[in-house]
Amino acid sequence: MIEMSQPKREAFSQRMTDILNYGALNLAMAIGYRAGLFEVMASFSSPQPTAAIAAHTSQYDNRNHPLGPFLYTVSLMHCLPVGLVDGGVGLGMMLGQEQAVAMLQQAGFARVEVQEMPEDPFNLHFCCRK
Repeated sequence: MIEMSQPKREAFSQRMTDILNYGALNLAMAIGYRAGLFEVMASFSSPQPTAAIAAHTSQYDNRNHPLGPFLYTVSLMHCLPVGLVDGGVGLGMMLGQEQAVAMLQQAGFARVEVQEMPEDPFNLHFCCRK
């Protein structure tokens, strides 16, 4: 067993909690897509932000992602199966920037800006406009 100091254990625990929360967020995106939420959001007049894991759609492009193997494992073993419930699209949390942008555009957002934020290097933030 690997020994870690208390601060490292707490940091690791917080990081794992964050990852699971982001998996839940992506599950919510899959449900929103299936339920037509993006079409409703497209009717809003003001910008609507959302976030997703900072990754690419292509696995090859994620080969150097520092948490890639772990994120793909969580995505495959949890997010994807849950996203397939009741005929869902099963995106998983590693759907990637390119797929997220395509889905948002397909839902009717004419302008989708992808922004990186220094205080949140783990995610990409999408600002969507009609």
